[in-house]
Amino acid sequence: MDCPVKFTVHYLIRFPDFKIEEDKQSAKDKVSKALKEALAKDPSAVKAVWEYRTRFPAMDDHRNHPTVGMVAELSQPVDDRIRQQVEKITEGGAKTVSEVKHHLSTFITNELFRGETPPPTTQRKYYPTDRDLWNIMAKVNDSTRNSSQDQANLQILSTRWARQEDCKVKFRPSEVLEDGTKTNVLFCYQTAWQQRLLLLYGQQMCLLDATYRTCRYDLPLFFLCVRTNVCYTVVGVFVPHTERTVDIREALQVFKDWNPEWNPSHFMVDFCEAEIGALEEEFQDAKVLLCDFHREKAWVEWVRKREHGVSHVQATVLNLLRDIAAAGTTEEYERCLSLLRESEVWKENERLLAWFSNKWLKCTKRWVQAFKDEDLKVAIYTNNGVERQNETLKYSHLDGRKRRSLTEMITVVVTDFLATAYRKYIQLNVAYSSCYRKYHTDLPTYLKDRPRGVVLHIMARLQEAQSYEQDDIVSIGPGIFQVKSSSKRSQQHTVNFGATSTNMPSCTCRDWLKHKLPCKHFCSVFNLQQEWGWEKLSAVYRDNPLFSLDSTLLSSSSSTCTSSETDDSSSPSLTSTADPPPPSPTPSPAVHGELPVSKPKRSKQLQRECASLLKEMTNITYNLQDELYLTSMKEQLSCLLEEMVGHSAHDGTFRVRSPQKRKRKMTDSHALPTLPPKHPYSKRVGHHADMMKSAFWVDVSLDDNMEKEQELETTVVADIEEELETTVVADIEDAETTEKDEEEWLKINNIQLTEEDRKLLQQDEWLNDKHMNCSQGLIKKEYPCIDGLRDTVVLQAGQQQDPIPAPNDCIQIHSIGQHWVVSTTVGGGTGVTVFDSLSPSMNAELRKQLATMYGSFAEGQDGVIPVTVKCVQKQNGSNDCGLFAVANAAALAEEIDPSTVQFNQTQMRQHLENCLATESISMFPHSQRNAPDNNIKETSYQLTIYCICNLYKPGQMISCDRCDGWYHCACVKLSNSDVADIVANNREYVCLKCSGLSCGL
Repeated sequence: MDCPVKFTVHYLIRFPDFKIEEDKQSAKDKVSKALKEALAKDPSAVKAVWEYRTRFPAMDDHRNHPTVGMVAELSQPVDDRIRQQVEKITEGGAKTVSEVKHHLSTFITNELFRGETPPPTTQRKYYPTDRDLWNIMAKVNDSTRNSSQDQANLQILSTRWARQEDCKVKFRPSEVLEDGTKTNVLFCYQTAWQQRLLLLYGQQMCLLDATYRTCRYDLPLFFLCVRTNVCYTVVGVFVPHTERTVDIREALQVFKDWNPEWNPSHFMVDFCEAEIGALEEEFQDAKVLLCDFHREKAWVEWVRKREHGVSHVQATVLNLLRDIAAAGTTEEYERCLSLLRESEVWKENERLLAWFSNKWLKCTKRWVQAFKDEDLKVAIYTNNGVERQNETLKYSHLDGRKRRSLTEMITVVVTDFLATAYRKYIQLNVAYSSCYRKYHTDLPTYLKDRPRGVVLHIMARLQEAQSYEQDDIVSIGPGIFQVKSSSKRSQQHTVNFGATSTNMPSCTCRDWLKHKLPCKHFCSVFNLQQEWGWEKLSAVYRDNPLFSLDSTLLSSSSSTCTSSETDDSSSPSLTSTADPPPPSPTPSPAVHGELPVSKPKRSKQLQRECASLLKEMTNITYNLQDELYLTSMKEQLSCLLEEMVGHSAHDGTFRVRSPQKRKRKMTDSHALPTLPPKHPYSKRVGHHADMMKSAFWVDVSLDDNMEKEQELETTVVADIEEELETTVVADIEDAETTEKDEEEWLKINNIQLTEEDRKLLQQDEWLNDKHMNCSQGLIKKEYPCIDGLRDTVVLQAGQQQDPIPAPNDCIQIHSIGQHWVVSTTVGGGTGVTVFDSLSPSMNAELRKQLATMYGSFAEGQDGVIPVTVKCVQKQNGSNDCGLFAVANAAALAEEIDPSTVQFNQTQMRQHLENCLATESISMFPHSQRNAPDNNIKETSYQLTIYCICNLYKPGQMISCDRCDGWYHCACVKLSNSDVADIVANNREYVCLKCSGLSCGL
């Protein structure tokens, strides 16, 4: 900078004990002589002080550069203490600049300037720039590398890992040999615990899938995965040179050599010819199946393309194809295939014929239900479990970075990702055991020490089976029963326990075909045929490791569990393969007697049976030709109708749908008459306004206790109750017409989605509560440990519900007027985060729902709930808020921060339709955000569990003497004089809720 200022530093050593008293030469010589003698005698006894002295020039002497201000602060070098801390953080595993900056800010505040005011962030000395931090981090990383070549580093690590006793590693670098040939890279890795889980769970079904863009090289990363008793787990990792059949087969051969006892009967993959070919060549006795989710996705994408000529009839084509895929028998498959070939769209469109014949009909054994279920003992129809592992690796462990070296990526997989996966497996097995927590006394003995998913499934079917009676079950052979259908009493299902230890049990109902777990027909036999319980199921099925907890993990505490759980002494061992002793002739009430459910009323059962008879009579009526008999039957039905009217509930001369309600208790104070609220879309026009006028403020039934498989009978009964003025035949005809208009698309968790709901999803319309609740049900199914996911209608209606326990991870979708958002506690911290796809705002409706859901998260005596509302990606248009709510909820369930991904809005509707059709949720189409997005907006709120406003704010509050609720005086419109009068006269204060009045905020 050509600044003329120079600094001169003087280095001095001062001896305080040897002072010169006078400024004379003789005095100086005398002290100097004494000092030399002291140093010669004992230098350590001489006290010395080292000093540096300089003279700073005046600020005005500097030229050509600033000396004060922001520019001067930015030109300072990084402080050595800051540099050392950055090096320490990098060595501790930090990989991104943002992560280092976060730790560095804490260090400056809590350590470097503890108790002091930190310097301004413009000082580069203490707050280095991103480039400064990156250079320091790069220097640390370069110093830890063994070589500048990536493959050489991986070779060193592989050799180090191979020395471990519990680890198998094979690494072959890609290089050119002396004879000119080139070897392809291959890396295979498997630990001892992975080998054990592969042999334990991988003999029936293994899943294989590849993921890309995990490092800077174009190399696929393959996960060999199995479904364990509690989750999906990776049991093998390999990186081949390409995704060709020869490279994949070579890696599979390595794992086959490492595990000579591994002989799986089934594999599941995407429709990848290379993977299928490699598996069939290496495992010739195994059957390779296709994932239902990817099959459905491929079909939808093909029929939607206009160039294929079927986009205008895509619903018809998809229904025909889905019927083929869902065929449960060979006869049904042939019938559905004939319907496709006889259809007009098949005959008129050669592209459809060629595509489906050449690609799909050649491999029906891989995707048709009837052929897939042959010898299949586990219900695995999608490989979404492997995809969840891929997503977890990319966004929770690799932090979304795609430019890592191969060594860095493999190191993260080996040291972090696999260790976390095994820890999760251990934690879930221990948490579900009786050694961890005592089971409820009403739980049947055979369900103790079972995985949570199995217990919840069977308990739900046991509850449904309570409606069955002894006459509904008929034994037709050893271990074979005919059980009446609960919806169609003329239909029966065959339940087979498996005659020998090698036969699989079975039931002819859809529930068994889908889950391969005891259905309500099995459970009805468990309840009513005491000699035929869980222990009578075939041993090849009963001893499936998927139905038991891992005894290897629990063996250390088995003796303690045995002594504490004395009531389980009669239950079969979790690892025993021998048949248990025969049960006692006296039924055990602890096993089947007192389930914590209420038995349905007999009247409900009779209603269903009568409705079924009426339906059958209606069908026969249209085949009658005898006019005399029809006239006689009409008179009989008219008499029967009058008799039914006499037995139905009435209110005066009008029929009612339910018994007369009790009279409402009136209070002394009466609410003033008010005008009905203005409809928010009353003066708007357009397609969206028309939809909202019909969908906004509609009355929705909250009855969630409807029985399964009785939609038709329920419709008939409802019609008979409502239209007694007409004949029974006319009622049932109306019911059939209504059913055609509301044709069922699919049914998830007792929620029926119609074709109209499907059109809303396909035609860019606003999603309704059925879409949301079905999506939440799929998330709950995939992630049973996540709390929340409650019915959005019930939550919005404000019905009394228990709050979510504070330590639990929770995800919940909220309906706030004409908008959908999602709230969560996933991600740590004590507060609640709301993701909104429009703006980071909060209205009174959302405040009320959050206070209801997260009341147990309140802090301090003021009951404060910290809430942060984020708008991480703003939606285009006004109708896709529901899609973003479901997409954010799915990402949170995968433990992926929505602020780190960018969803592809144009593909979200198709993806949600595929998820609903296959009843399996997965991450929505997205891309990774490489850097922090400055467009993310967020707002913080302080909510509280008190007052009608649910906002924490200073001010005088008053307590209701009836409900003990606290309210801001301003919110309940009490002035200071009113409060003083209540206190002075010791009068009772009753809040608006208890007095029956309402107050608007």
